[in-house]
Amino acid sequence: MFANKNYKRDVDHAFELSRFVFRLLGIWPYARTKPHLPETFERLAVVLVSYILLICELIPSILYMAVVQKETRGRLKVVATVIYTIMAMAKYGQLLFSRDRVRDCLAQVEDDWRDVESRDRDVMIDKARTGRRLLIICAIFMYTSGVSFRTAIPLSRGKIVTAQNVTIRHLPCPTYFVLFDVQLSPAYEIVFLMQFFSGFVKCTITTAVCGLAGLFVMHICAQLEILMALMNNLVNEREFKNVNERLFATIVKHQIKTRK
Repeated sequence: MFANKNYKRDVDHAFELSRFVFRLLGIWPYARTKPHLPETFERLAVVLVSYILLICELIPSILYMAVVQKETRGRLKVVATVIYTIMAMAKYGQLLFSRDRVRDCLAQVEDDWRDVESRDRDVMIDKARTGRRLLIICAIFMYTSGVSFRTAIPLSRGKIVTAQNVTIRHLPCPTYFVLFDVQLSPAYEIVFLMQFFSGFVKCTITTAVCGLAGLFVMHICAQLEILMALMNNLVNEREFKNVNERLFATIVKHQIKTRK
């Protein structure tokens, strides 16, 4: 019998938001059961589509910076978008290649929830709630700013008619396509949607990374707080019977596990 009878419910509560965000990217690494073949193909499809969206934004932006934009100041504005896209792709790839290590860490978190005593469970629940709040704050900030940048700003700027009577419609990110004119319909609408979903992927990647970091950091904080409570209880006890054995059995083992 496990020390925490409700550990499955506690683990689901602690993992819920991170699991949801990671599944949007198709890379949630931890599951109690082996995924079926359709689920595996679904995850691969999500990862493939996400990378296609990022690449379809990155390459035209680089071409715009190299071919169309000649001013240094204008190129610097485009460089910010290019760097952010490259960093998002790097973080996404790192999450993919670190699946096994993340899975091991999540398994350790579940073991801690399973073995926690009832008197320490409240500490872990409180820290898990803080981790959830951090993810929610990050998600609100990322998606609010991302959606406004990808939709409200370009649409609010309206259309520009040049002296040659050419209508220019703004996109979230400046692009240059060699094979077609992006200002013509339906190319403009397709590229606009593509850049919107590319921005959604980038916001989701950042939210996933921050949420996972918050989950692990707050879990470690909970373990350290439990360790401090164990040490205080040992110091405050009046009878020092079998101190060495108890010290190794509880505090030292807990400290070693936390440092791992």
